[in-house]
Amino acid sequence: AVHHDGDVDQADLLLVTSDPTRLSKLYFDTFWIPSGCQRRYSEHLQIKLFDTAVNTGPKRAKILLQHSYNLTQSDASLIEDGAIGSASVAAINAAVTRDHLILMLYRGVQAKFYKALIAGDASLAGYDLGWQRRATT
Repeated sequence: AVHHDGDVDQADLLLVTSDPTRLSKLYFDTFWIPSGCQRRYSEHLQIKLFDTAVNTGPKRAKILLQHSYNLTQSDASLIEDGAIGSASVAAINAAVTRDHLILMLYRGVQAKFYKALIAGDASLAGYDLGWQRRATT
């Protein structure tokens, strides 16, 4: 039976992990699709976007991608709102020659985001090393 009580507990985890297909669908439906990973980005950007979506949520992951792209532009051409529409996709995909640069900037932007979280809540400091490693991979 599916638990829809709003409390993620051991029973929910066992339910999901006992069926790899269900777990894959959960990640696909909850993180891959909402973060826009199905768009035709480079494989490296897709993986980074997906990983960031799992850790920060799909909207924040998309905002960080838009911000990373804007750092490569002189005019910050994308609105950093987490809405990856056709303009964002076209701009990011047109930047194929800067793909590696966007990925490097994305890593830095993600690391800075985690530092800001910790600055706002010192109780999160224990996550710093793991977050920084996650950001740089």
